Amino acid sequence: RYDMASSAGGSTSCLSINNLNCVLDGVTFFDNTTGGGGSCIDKSGENGTLEINKCKFYDNKSNYWASCVWVGTGREGRNDQCLITDSVFKGNYGKYTSTVATSSENCVIKNCLFENNECYSGGTVSVSHYGTLEVADTDITGNICTSDEEDEYTTAGICIDVCGKLVLNGKVNITGNTYNNKENNLIFYPHGIDRFLIVLGERFDAASKVGLKVRKDAINYAYDVIENIGEFKESFVCDHENGELYVEDGKLYFKKRHIHKKNLHKSRVEATCVIPGHIEYYTCIGCDKLLDEEGKEITEDIEIPALGHDFTGEWTVTKPAACTESGVKARKCSRCKETEKETIPATGHTEAEDAAVAATCTTAGKTAGIHCLVCNTIIKAQEEIPATGHSFGKWEKVKAPTCMGRGSVKRVCDICGYIEIKDIAANGHVWNTDYTVDKQPTCTETGSKSIHCRNCREVKDVKDIEALGHTLGDWIIDKPATVEAAGSRHKECTVCKAVLEKEEIKKLEQYSILDGAGSTWESKENETSSDNKPSEYKPENETLSIRGSGEVTKFVEVKVDDKVVAPEYYTVTEGSTIITLKAEYLRTLSAGNHTFEIAWTDGFAATYFTVARNTVEEDKKPEDKKDEGNIEKDKKTEDNNVENSLSAADSNASVKTGDTTDVRLWLLLLVSTLTVMTGLMVEIKGEK
Repeated sequence: RYDMASSAGGSTSCLSINNLNCVLDGVTFFDNTTGGGGSCIDKSGENGTLEINKCKFYDNKSNYWASCVWVGTGREGRNDQCLITDSVFKGNYGKYTSTVATSSENCVIKNCLFENNECYSGGTVSVSHYGTLEVADTDITGNICTSDEEDEYTTAGICIDVCGKLVLNGKVNITGNTYNNKENNLIFYPHGIDRFLIVLGERFDAASKVGLKVRKDAINYAYDVIENIGEFKESFVCDHENGELYVEDGKLYFKKRHIHKKNLHKSRVEATCVIPGHIEYYTCIGCDKLLDEEGKEITEDIEIPALGHDFTGEWTVTKPAACTESGVKARKCSRCKETEKETIPATGHTEAEDAAVAATCTTAGKTAGIHCLVCNTIIKAQEEIPATGHSFGKWEKVKAPTCMGRGSVKRVCDICGYIEIKDIAANGHVWNTDYTVDKQPTCTETGSKSIHCRNCREVKDVKDIEALGHTLGDWIIDKPATVEAAGSRHKECTVCKAVLEKEEIKKLEQYSILDGAGSTWESKENETSSDNKPSEYKPENETLSIRGSGEVTKFVEVKVDDKVVAPEYYTVTEGSTIITLKAEYLRTLSAGNHTFEIAWTDGFAATYFTVARNTVEEDKKPEDKKDEGNIEKDKKTEDNNVENSLSAADSNASVKTGDTTDVRLWLLLLVSTLTVMTGLMVEIKGEK
């Protein structure tokens, strides 16, 4: 938006283009003012292309040429172009041409709208100086020209001047543009015609509307100014005072004589009951006379008289007659459905007697009367008889009063049985002197006590009783500790079981067996010497010792075959921790492998030992002795158990305890023990 109203002619407010290419897409120009030409855009020079697409031009003003776009220099042989598409021009003012003026060799306005623009002269759009303007699918309508006097440039539509050329294509509408309140849509002034001034293009639509006007002194030049008119001569209208313009054989002529031209076709309209009809006819464009199909004037009356109504149907009651009001009946015309109505006389009242009503204690009575059965109109009104009033007996108790609730008494009417009730005041509370415990206190919640009413559940002076507090219990193991993971334990209240303390149990130490892993024990009781004399038996020589890596101060218990061994069956001595199983306990075990476990406060270690021979057991159960085949089978089973026990022992031995004894010595000892056991078993079989 710019204001250059004081500039000299030729100045431009917004954009001046000289021999350049320029594309404007979606731009809005509004309220621009210049004293020269092309208030918004001035395209000059012999070369270059200006493209204006989807732009809007509102309320722009030029005190000279074209307020919106001025294109061309007015010389032949130019190579410049201008293309204006899908754009809107509204409310613009240009003294000589209101919106677009061109002398370009190739200017196209397509699919645009020019509306409510104003010029003093030169039209809404002008083409001159051998320029060519193509207007396609465009509306130029509602624009005005305000010139003081009519001349060769006076038009509100398109002005063709100085041998400009106009090409019309598609469907165009150049109508409704006015000068002095009369249509003035298109004017041309030949200036020595040497080419066609108006050309209808190949896409020209016959439905287009173009008003045409030519100056009086231009009539002699009208020959050959319009090319390819074809059958579209009706599109050109001239109400010139000296005659009319018309086209014949592709040429434009001017004649003073009037020739009827059929305009709007009026189809035959049949007469109705009340409205006349008319025959088929046309009207003349120039004189408004009525024409027949051949274009001849119609002299006879074209009106068809109205037919009148045909009321021949049966009567229908639309409003029934009442006692005092008349009714209505109607019937319809068979052609137009118009309704004819007649009045039905009133029927009069149908009397009925209203019986008398006796008065009661509380309700008034009535005397006899008369009313109409049809409309309920009262003919004789009933008179009121006053109520008699109640006759009550003695008062009786209905509800005794309470501390806070009112009581009541009643009495009954001897005539109608009506009951009258009266309230009695409440008694009020009677309070106990001592407190009553309403809620016992718990470990964490307070209790309450209050003074109670002796007669109801109401209480007062409510007081709190302090919470009792928790009673701490002993530790409870939640998760025992293992070598791989720590455990947990907690203490809870012995009353409410709430958890009060939590503690982690440290992960157990992975202790190992230092001495005695995989040991073998054999009972010597009842043995004989080589001379078959009984040997001297000493139980203290038949113990079995196993040493673990844990401290003796942390020792807890011993397990054999997952059962806790009573303390009287073993001794505990220092040297890490040395457990010595007594003979009296070992003799209770069967021959074979047994698991062994030492438990400390913070870990354990496990191994196995073998009872190779138990003479006490053999003496007690000789039937359990096996033959040679069974001994060999048991030997293989024992060997498998030994291998499994060795795997477990190796696992325990992997923990660093400070003992550096070579595990291979222990394996050598184990193999030797197995060899001895096998020999003994063979010897036993031989004795058997």
